Amino acid sequence: MNKNAIKTSFIILIALLLAVLSITLYYLLNYKKFEIISSFDNEINLESKAQGKVIFLNPKEETNIKKGQIIAKLDEQNYKNDYEQFSQKLQELNDSKKTTDEKAQELIKQNEKIKQDFKTAKTNLENANNDYTMYLNSYKDKTVTKKDLDNAIKNLQIAKNRYSEAQNSLKNISNDLKTTINKQNSINLEIEKIVSAQNDIELDLSDCTIIAPVDGTIKKTNININDIVKKGQNIFVINSNEHILIIKNSLNPAQNNKFSENQKIKIKKNYFSKEIVATVQKADEKEIKILVIDDKQDFNFQNNSKKNLYIKNK
Repeated sequence: MNKNAIKTSFIILIALLLAVLSITLYYLLNYKKFEIISSFDNEINLESKAQGKVIFLNPKEETNIKKGQIIAKLDEQNYKNDYEQFSQKLQELNDSKKTTDEKAQELIKQNEKIKQDFKTAKTNLENANNDYTMYLNSYKDKTVTKKDLDNAIKNLQIAKNRYSEAQNSLKNISNDLKTTINKQNSINLEIEKIVSAQNDIELDLSDCTIIAPVDGTIKKTNININDIVKKGQNIFVINSNEHILIIKNSLNPAQNNKFSENQKIKIKKNYFSKEIVATVQKADEKEIKILVIDDKQDFNFQNNSKKNLYIKNK
C-alpha cells in the first residue's frame, strides 16, 4: 500500500470517528430531554376549565360518546354579567380616550405656537437690552436725550414682561401636555386590561360548554345537576377509543402541560438509538418537533408509526 492510500484511509477513518463522536455527543446532550412516564393509556381525567353551576348533564356512566359531543354545561350568567360590566366600563373609557386625545392634539398645537412666541419674546428681549445699552452709553456721551433713554428703559421693561409671560405660558402648556399624555397612557392601559379580561371571559364562556375530547365511554361522572364546579375540578373520567401517550419534560416540569388533549402526534421510531421522535401537530400552528426518550424499555411503534395518538396532560 503506497503512502497516498494510507493517508486517504487515515483521513476516512478520522472522518468516521468524528461522525460517530458527533452523533454520540448529540444523543448524550439530548438524552432525558423528554421521557415517557407511561407507555399507552386510554383513560382521560377531564377537568373543568370554567367555574359555575351545572345546568346540563347528558351522559351517564358507561355511555358511549363522540368527539365534539356536548356532555355538560355550566351556568354562564355570572360570566355574562361580568362581560356586560366590562363593556360599559370600556365604553366610558373609550369616550374619555376620545376627549383626552382631542385635548392632547389641541395642546400640541398650542405648545408649538407658544414655543414660537417664546422664541420671539427672547429675541425681542435681547434687542431691547442691546438698545438700552446703546442709549445708556449715548446718553452718557450726551448724543441722545433723557427722553430717548427713558423710552429705551420702557421698551426693555416691556420686553422683560413679555418674555416672562411667554416663559410661564410655555411651562404651563408643557405641564398640561405632560399631564394629558400621562392620562392617555393610563386610559390605554385600562383599556388593555379590560379587553384582556373580556377575552378571558369569552374563553370561560366557551369553556362553560363541556364537550367530549375524544370518542370513547364515560367511565365515571364526578358531578351532578346544580353542583358548583370549580376550575381544575375533575368532572369526568373517560375511556378513550384512541391510545394516549403520556409524556413529561424532565428538564422543565413547568412544561409538562404544554400539550393539550386536542393535539395529535405522529410517532416515528429511530431504530439506531433509543429515541422516539414525536411530531406535535397543532391546529393553529406549524408542526413542532419534540424528542421523546424512553429509558425503561424499547417500545415497538411499528404498528403505530402512521397512527395519530393523543397526548394526555399529566
